Amino acid sequence: MILAAAQTKPKRGDISSNLLNHYHLIELAAQNGANLIAFPELSITGYERENAEALVFTEDDYRIDHLKELSVRNNIVIIAGAPIRIDSKLFIGEFIIAPDDSVSIYTKQFLHEGEGDFFDS
Repeated sequence: MILAAAQTKPKRGDISSNLLNHYHLIELAAQNGANLIAFPELSITGYERENAEALVFTEDDYRIDHLKELSVRNNIVIIAGAPIRIDSKLFIGEFIIAPDDSVSIYTKQFLHEGEGDFFDS
């Protein structure tokens, strides 16, 4: 298995631009034979603790649809981060998108100092 680690510099709160950057890096990783690409936490929104409520994603958020398409088309697992609301809780989360069109969610379990003011664990 070939793994790709993507280091991005998200534009604060600019989800559309950040997703375009993800698309480009996913295609690049796939072209180089990667089977999995991992992005940092909150890569889709940037590290926006104070604005997480305004930038929140849901478990079945339509904004990850193109990531799902890229996963299937390129046969690559994509791990991309965003604040995710599950029930009434807000988490630092990662979407784990598989080439079979399935999506799992990982939520950060051990928050750093100050993160607990904005996120659940």
